[in-house]
Amino acid sequence: MRSRGLTLGLLLLLRPGDSPYSAEERRLVELVASVVGVAIENARLYQETQRLATVDPLTELYNYRYFHQTLGLEVARAKRHGYPLGMLMADLDHFKVVNDTYGHPKGDELLREVARAARGQLRRTDVLARLGGEEFGVILPGSAATAVTVVAEKLRTAVERVRVSSGQGRGKIRITISVGGVSVSHARAEPRDLVNRADQALLRAKQAGRNRVVIEGMEEHDGQENGAVGG
Repeated sequence: MRSRGLTLGLLLLLRPGDSPYSAEERRLVELVASVVGVAIENARLYQETQRLATVDPLTELYNYRYFHQTLGLEVARAKRHGYPLGMLMADLDHFKVVNDTYGHPKGDELLREVARAARGQLRRTDVLARLGGEEFGVILPGSAATAVTVVAEKLRTAVERVRVSSGQGRGKIRITISVGGVSVSHARAEPRDLVNRADQALLRAKQAGRNRVVIEGMEEHDGQENGAVGG
């Protein structure tokens, strides 16, 4: 089965006995194979279009649109099932320094490695998205404040360990991340409120010196290093 010059599959037909297919039967099979091939290709293109509408092409994380759509669904689910809902907002520290010093291709490579490291710290039920630039968001269903704090610190530590070659013998590029978060009960869960409170916690993490975690209502956690450094 082919479509637009691509081989998409194989159609195998068997019949009892040794009698060959007639010319009319072969034409019919070729017509069916052609129609099925077009249908398969259209389905593949539709799936790819749907994926591109929800996924950031650089990091292959979910995008801003998907994040906010899913947040509304997760709030409704938390209210229905009566569990808490956590959220993290995170921002890379001094990312502009990386782009200005090493160039945007290296900045893109660093973003991809950060995304990979962050993904490894989360459950399958968590939703990690690139919200734009160097900002990320995480939805943590069923997570109380203590669990949100643990995940945030794991995220911060994982990003701090990321290393990307700068090229031309200039050593490694590394970066840190600031994380703000919040957890609310199902009764208090509202999408806009969650985003605003997590954003405010992130702002406090930045103001306190970066490379640290601030979770609303919990003790501040900070790392030993700040900023983006090459070498």
